[in-house]
Amino acid sequence: MFLYLAVSSIFSGFAYYDAFFRSKSSTAALTLVFIPFYQWLAIALLLLLCLGIRRGRRSVGNGC
Repeated sequence: MFLYLAVSSIFSGFAYYDAFFRSKSSTAALTLVFIPFYQWLAIALLLLLCLGIRRGRRSVGNGC
């Protein structure tokens, strides 16, 4: 989870820098909407994956 946080923060920093300082586009501010949306979606999928692995290990230990 910590690795995801670090990679996500670095990616966001690059995306924000590119959008606000290098881009001349009028739609660059949309990164404020879409980057956090993608981060929340990715962390939700990661949590579901972790819960699925954890639940799978628990059922194997019980012999079910």
